[in-house]
Amino acid sequence: MSPTSEKMQNNCSFVDESGSEITSETDEFPTMQIEPRSLRSFKSSEEYLYAMKEDLAEWLNSLYSLNITAETFMDELETGVILCR
Repeated sequence: MSPTSEKMQNNCSFVDESGSEITSETDEFPTMQIEPRSLRSFKSSEEYLYAMKEDLAEWLNSLYSLNITAETFMDELETGVILCR
């Protein structure tokens, strides 16, 4: 059984291989659905870095209702003010 198909003991929800949502036992905190993504190969480290910025921006936007993009990622987080709010 893969880690995405096992029940996790935190406040996130996960999706198993069949697309069924697996949620935590406690519903007192909001849950976030994490969808599986295919593995991507990158031709350069710049492509990989851009993809990581996209993924992290999407994750932070969903957690904190921000409007960060891959292009503005480093500028927005440079001072740390957004993360301290």
